[in-house]
Amino acid sequence: MKIERPLGHEREMGALFSMWQKGALPHALLFLGPNGIGKKGVAFYLAQAILCQGEKVPCKTCKSCRLFLEAAHPDFILIAAEKEKNSPIKIDQIRKMQAEIALSPYLSRRRVIIIDEAERLNEAASNSLLKTLEEPAGENYFILVSKDESTLLPTIISRCTKMRFSPLSAEVLTKILEKRQPGFSQEKIAAIAQLSFGSASSALELCQEEALLEREMAFSLWQKMRFFSDGQIWEETAKLLELSPEKLARVILFWQLFWRDVVAEKCFYNSDWAEKLLQSRLEWPPIYAQEAFSLSLELQKKLDSNANIKLALESFFLQVRALEHF
Repeated sequence: MKIERPLGHEREMGALFSMWQKGALPHALLFLGPNGIGKKGVAFYLAQAILCQGEKVPCKTCKSCRLFLEAAHPDFILIAAEKEKNSPIKIDQIRKMQAEIALSPYLSRRRVIIIDEAERLNEAASNSLLKTLEEPAGENYFILVSKDESTLLPTIISRCTKMRFSPLSAEVLTKILEKRQPGFSQEKIAAIAQLSFGSASSALELCQEEALLEREMAFSLWQKMRFFSDGQIWEETAKLLELSPEKLARVILFWQLFWRDVVAEKCFYNSDWAEKLLQSRLEWPPIYAQEAFSLSLELQKKLDSNANIKLALESFFLQVRALEHF
């Protein structure tokens, strides 16, 4: 496991390490912010520092750091849901953690527990975790990472110190892409950075040729969807249902970025497609683009809530087509 000081989030990193050096780091932290912006990276870097046995943390050379980088540190616990969509974090995972922290640390003087995607804690797991947070024992540091605090128990939130993380700047994303994709032109890097909504993971996904082809497909659909016949709606819905949830979400995101650029009359997100997007104002006058953008947000909410995807897509296309023709 390779862990470097995360790019971006300098203010948050400075605050966390300042509290650690002063012995004032809270025992329960809640990192909040959109997916893919580096919250978990900051959590891992902080965990390595907390467990480090060197003078300048994280030193990366002590036994603790070496084991952490090998993903073999006995005093580090990562709790995460299984990879299947909407799989929850279960009470058995929390109970296993509780049994481990009831014992003394093996190597360090303290333990770190990261709960990734904490919004996926089910009710039983949440209630069990709450008991541990209410009655902290020993030097155990909890870092909950979440995109949405609304699904967390208010009592869990109240036991944590919240830290909000903002999307990464285009400048930071550019640095990440230059490091990870040295063969890319500056124009391509700039376009991907703008398309990524401040998410490093989205930026790296967009570096793949397949993702760029999805953008082309999304644009073709976007140009025509206001004028779909019933048959085309059923046909295009069937094609979209063949995509993975992640790819479908990316197609919807591309539509949203197209509408944003059309409304703004300046291509903030699709600068490499400025000419053809501005030409598309014939198909998408700003007033309809704004309404369609709102409909796409509702569509995304339905998909995130595990609604019937087929019905959600068909309803979306019908509503878009119902926008008054000019």
